[in-house]
Amino acid sequence: MEVGKIAESRTPVVPEGGTVAMTYGHRTGYTGDPVADRVVPLPEDLDPLLGIYVAHMGPICANGLLHAAAELCGPGVRSLGDGVRGRRVAVVGAGVVALLTALLARRHGAASSSCSTRRPPAGRWPGPSDWKHSTRTDRTTRPPA
Repeated sequence: MEVGKIAESRTPVVPEGGTVAMTYGHRTGYTGDPVADRVVPLPEDLDPLLGIYVAHMGPICANGLLHAAAELCGPGVRSLGDGVRGRRVAVVGAGVVALLTALLARRHGAASSSCSTRRPPAGRWPGPSDWKHSTRTDRTTRPPA
């Protein structure tokens, strides 16, 4: 997955100057075909370096949010934010998928999100004492050992 700026466009969906993620084989320039190529417009405030994860990791992370929404709303899910909006979200793990899931949760309205690098005992909700390190998307904290 590569990220690039649109130099010319024939569609308002992907305006000139916009940033997109797509696969075009590490070329300096590429003429994309919206019928044959997957073109993903990126938000203006997203760091272009994060755009490389959009097509590969993004759907995996979105699936986590959809599962949370389905748990809360059942078949009435309308958006990725339905299961996280206004809630504190804990993501087990601190790899690429977990960090992106936590960021997506915040982007879709979670009050806060954090990633844990250590699992709590089975059947118990994770608390600050269960985290070796905590990476929060609103600030970084290190609970006492």
